[in-house]
Amino acid sequence: MGLSDRDYMRPTASRAAGRFVWSTTWKLVAANVALFLLWWLVGATFLGEWIYCFALLSPSSITHGFLWTLLSYGFFHFGVLHLAGNMLGLWFTGRFVENECGTRRLLALYLGGIFLGGILWLLPAFFSGHSSPPLLGASAGVFSVMTYALLRLFEQPVQMLIYFVLPVKIRAKWILAGFLFITLAGALLSEIPAATGWWTILSPPSGVAHTAHLGGMICGGLFFLRDQLQAGKITPLRQTIFVSNRPSTNVVDFSSATPNRQNRADKLDHILDKISRSGLASLSSEEKNFIEQESQRPPFS
Repeated sequence: MGLSDRDYMRPTASRAAGRFVWSTTWKLVAANVALFLLWWLVGATFLGEWIYCFALLSPSSITHGFLWTLLSYGFFHFGVLHLAGNMLGLWFTGRFVENECGTRRLLALYLGGIFLGGILWLLPAFFSGHSSPPLLGASAGVFSVMTYALLRLFEQPVQMLIYFVLPVKIRAKWILAGFLFITLAGALLSEIPAATGWWTILSPPSGVAHTAHLGGMICGGLFFLRDQLQAGKITPLRQTIFVSNRPSTNVVDFSSATPNRQNRADKLDHILDKISRSGLASLSSEEKNFIEQESQRPPFS
């Protein structure tokens, strides 16, 4: 099977025709903006109060059985800057993930991050019994998508806009480390102590849900770990313990300098399956050079 025969390498009809495509990233941004405008318009009415009580996440919403709030809170924002910051983050990282891994992975990361972020945010309040204002905002989902994208780009330089103006190139791993440090410090030294009634080392929390951000980062990291396991880059613990280290007879030998036609076909299928599972960014330079050479050859008979 040649490169152009794979379904994920074919352009869609709308793209081929040059028409605008509503990507999943666009749809998520549009949904957040639409719900923000709706809440802003009906804020002082009964519907605005209904949204506050039945769509935002709080310990009381869960104890009353409103389990949907574990997801619905991630589509509402309290101000323009709150909305703009989250949507810019989703726009930049969501497009990368959607192009590399597809719509399902983007949705799983976004919704999974919101859900896990909500769970982590609820734990301190449940254990301490203290009440807290409701949680809202897409940041947990954005942090999940961002973490996954930065892990895939780990050693590559990424351009950031400082204050949305100054372009700076930083390796993805340092951006990820910075966000992780800020999130852990805010959660452990300020937010959790304040939520449980303990003495806080840092200044009182400013309304930033660091625990929700941490839940999103954990979600993105778990998805990336799953990809690494599926790609064979990490050996599962059960295989390390119970499976012998005998070499598999199904492994394609990539070291041959002059592979024959069957070996080339096997190697090409192996690489294309890897692209389908983990995206183009998972390929080594040798694999990228090989697939470029094969795309210029006549099709296999």
